[in-house]
This record gives sequence, structure tokens and C-alpha cells, in this order.
Amino acid sequence: MTEERVQCAHLEPIPAEECRRLLATHHLGRLAVLVDDAPRIFPVNYGLVDDGIVFCSGGGNKVEAARRGRVAFEIDDSDPLAHTGWSVVAVGSVRELDQRAVGRIPVAPWCGGDHEHWLRIDIDEISGRRIVRHIP
Repeated sequence: MTEERVQCAHLEPIPAEECRRLLATHHLGRLAVLVDDAPRIFPVNYGLVDDGIVFCSGGGNKVEAARRGRVAFEIDDSDPLAHTGWSVVAVGSVRELDQRAVGRIPVAPWCGGDHEHWLRIDIDEISGRRIVRHIP
């Protein structure tokens, strides 16, 4: 990284309300869980429903690890030519949704397969950062 680039960009926090707005405008994020005491990250398509992150999945490591504890969920965007971007991270606990509620969820799986588990991350913490570039 050149000296000029370091001097021309800085990080700014994104307020919580804007973080939630950004979550509502995107549909693909990354779920971070612990599997056998090792971090794993899974891409999932999702929807923001009543201030919770909702996604579906088949069984397996992702679902079991998510049920055991707190998880992190991340979305981001960047412009590599302008050297700008942002990232939002939500942390919370996961619960499986009642099958009666599934019909009202505006999320559809992007790929085929078994999607019997509908999960919701109840957000406890949310934060974001934006890379801001200043032209000297």
C-alpha cells in the first residue's frame, strides 16, 4: 500500500440504524460459527424480518453449530477502483422458527436441496465500518 493511499483513506463507524438499513438492502451474507472449536464461515442468502436475520438450510455442521451458541453474520460492499467500501457485522443467538411462520418469510433458497431448517439470528450487537477516501 502506498503512503498516499494510507493518508487519503480512513475508517468511519456506521451508526446502528444505518447498519440495519444496509442489512435490509442485501440478500447474501456470511454466517460465522464454531465447528469443533474452529471458526467456519458459510455464505447464506437471507432476509431481514422484524429486526432478525432469517435464512434456511439443510442439516449439518452449520445448523448444529448455530444452535449451540452465538454466531456472527457479516455483509459488505466495496469499490476496488475507488478504494472504498463498508462492512456490517451482527452478533446474536440463533433459534429455529416454527414451521407455521415459514410461509410468511420473504426468503427463498437460491439452490436446490433440503431446506427443512429455517433459522433466525436475534441480533444482540450490530456494528459497521466504512472506508472513506479523501482526495487531497
